[in-house]
Amino acid sequence: MTADGLDAARRTINALADRWEGNLFRGRDDVNAAIASARAAIATLQKMARQREQLIELAVANQLLGELYLLAEDLDRAIDSFDDANNHFLDAGGDSEEYGQFLFNVAATFADQRSPEAARELAARARTVLARYGPEHLARVDELLADLAAVESGHSEVRIEQRREAVRRAPRGLPRAVAAQAVVVELVNGPDVREHVAEIHSWAEVAYQNLADSGSLDQLCTVLTVLIDLYWLDLPLPGWAGPVVRSTLDRAMREERTDLQRNLLILEAGLVHQRGDAGTALHAALHAAARHDEHVLATSTSHVRSLASRVGQGGREMAVHLAVLGGHAQVAAELIEGARLQVIPVSGASDSGRERSWIGGLRPVAVGGRSAVAPRYRRSLAAPIELETSIARIGGPAACWWGTWAVNGRVYWALRVGGRWSCGQLRCDEDSPLGRLVVEAMRTSMHEPSATTRDRITGPWCRSAAAEELLSVDIGELLIPPDLRAAMIDPERTGPLSLVVAGNLHTQLPMALLGIRPGPFTPALRLIEAAVIRVAPPSVLVDQIAEQPPEQRATYDVAVACVDPRGDLRHSGSAPTGARQVLGSAASGRMTANRANLSRALTVTGPGAPGIFLYSGHAVSPGLDGDEEDGLALADGEILSAATLFSPEGARFPFPSRAVISACQSAGAAGSGAGEWLGLSAGLIWRGSRQIVATHWKIWDTPFTSEFDLDLVERIRTAPDVAAALRDAQLAALRRWAASDHDFSTVRVPGLPASAARLPLPLIWAAYCCTGVLT
Repeated sequence: MTADGLDAARRTINALADRWEGNLFRGRDDVNAAIASARAAIATLQKMARQREQLIELAVANQLLGELYLLAEDLDRAIDSFDDANNHFLDAGGDSEEYGQFLFNVAATFADQRSPEAARELAARARTVLARYGPEHLARVDELLADLAAVESGHSEVRIEQRREAVRRAPRGLPRAVAAQAVVVELVNGPDVREHVAEIHSWAEVAYQNLADSGSLDQLCTVLTVLIDLYWLDLPLPGWAGPVVRSTLDRAMREERTDLQRNLLILEAGLVHQRGDAGTALHAALHAAARHDEHVLATSTSHVRSLASRVGQGGREMAVHLAVLGGHAQVAAELIEGARLQVIPVSGASDSGRERSWIGGLRPVAVGGRSAVAPRYRRSLAAPIELETSIARIGGPAACWWGTWAVNGRVYWALRVGGRWSCGQLRCDEDSPLGRLVVEAMRTSMHEPSATTRDRITGPWCRSAAAEELLSVDIGELLIPPDLRAAMIDPERTGPLSLVVAGNLHTQLPMALLGIRPGPFTPALRLIEAAVIRVAPPSVLVDQIAEQPPEQRATYDVAVACVDPRGDLRHSGSAPTGARQVLGSAASGRMTANRANLSRALTVTGPGAPGIFLYSGHAVSPGLDGDEEDGLALADGEILSAATLFSPEGARFPFPSRAVISACQSAGAAGSGAGEWLGLSAGLIWRGSRQIVATHWKIWDTPFTSEFDLDLVERIRTAPDVAAALRDAQLAALRRWAASDHDFSTVRVPGLPASAARLPLPLIWAAYCCTGVLT
């Protein structure tokens, strides 16, 4: 790279920044040309970015690119660029004045996109960074935080009146439309929304009419899609919206805007449902779900889509809501299964910007021999996959299936027991009994980032066996569906149920602990006591791997044990007795657990061959849990990522048929932001493993954890079914836990007390799950 080329790239970025700050771009073509120039300049800067100043320079350039994408109304790529900028700022130390200003700008963007939680978090981080650079930097940040707080606290009447007056003063056309839309957003998000329904209808109509002649399709859709919130609040949608939504939808179809079609179809479904036509409403919502899936396949990584799509899975949410209301259990099951996007990973090189996930295609799901969504897809797809066949491959011919989907204060569920389908929904907002229990459960769980170890130890999950059982059973009584409850207490049942779980709730709550009270004078019955719980990979992945069943053995040797690769865990350095190859940290005296040595060790066994792979260390999840960025932390600072396993290079890592991944949050079983199931478990399945034990949440490094891992491996050596072996280990831990007489209510130490070293704390062993297919 020549100095002249680097200087030219810098001049390009500076010139574009001046034009952006001066609002000097004229039209979409001009903006697109600027984007192309910025991308080329960034490619040049990236080759030289090594030192702090260069990394900050590259971060600022990516921030500018994000702003240009916003001008082009390409929010997906804007967030992608902001994500790249954030990573470069962090590589430069994460403490520069430029980083603080960047965080504030992105916070303001999220506030504009009606994502107050993300805006608040980013603004708070901006304040922390900028505080060291003088009070003059903090005024704008504090103003934004005050605005966000005002919306939440309800003290926004003054701002609403100011926005009303701004509409009256604004000239006709785009200025008046923008001002009227601001009033709509303020009222919809306000605490007194029910008192302003007629006004919301009126201002939204003003906004739309002022855009009707010259507004862009994106602007028209922005006005309309805000109204979806009224439906979810059980408030009436405006009568004028029906024909307007249809005409706008026709335009979106002509322009092949699948994202906007999705959003408009959701609104149309709500309008039709409020008119009393539930069948037509469901039809529209199913089309919205199909448009969503098609849009996901055409956009960038799941992390970006999760942040960028305000409506997101709204089409599927509307469809499953209407299906459950109508008692269409098989349709609800397909929609819940389809929320984990049925994408096929491909072995192809990703570009350096990772602008696409590892997606090669989409397979819909059929339930009861038909698919509700597949006929709505526009692109050519392979035949739907039978969900019942997938269930049998995961849990056997008599397996039950329980799919849960928690979204926006509701839990939708579908259940198949004994060949019979049922469905329902539960309120899970903070004002509901279930919601209050879930808040209590999450507040001291491993998912709560602000909870300290002492908070968790003194919380109900770990304080005492009696406190944990009370919370677990209280949640289970509300959450476990009636037919599953009946199967759990069926006196004619012989042996445990084979229960296949899917959705997102089992990754948040310790399902193994949940229970019921069969009668007033009988002890609680835990789900793990009644069933072998199996986590279902998406049907598309099951279909891919079931064609190559592994050889079954009476005994499975530990082919490779990769223990404490970075040498920073006190209790995780023990390897199972008889392991053929043991890798560890550079200081352990064992073969170093880097990528090259791990590849050579795995190659000896081969993909899917009878054997066990044990990893005990750190799982890396820089993006969303379940994303292609997830990986195993190896020695020498190396990472084996899911993205690598899906790439051609992944063939160098052939995993045996069974795997135990004892690492924090390693299962990735809910799928990432847009539903792709492309995390670590999926990567190991793609490269040979058929049954994988991994964890749903973070786990503590204790002597009990190490003992549990080694005991589990010993059970898996001779068990015909890994899920059953895991259940046996968890039942043993449950019995020990129930017999313990400790009480941590008065613990004052900041970390784990010494008495917890070998205690079978449920937050450790209940995190483990088995994913895969029967072998």
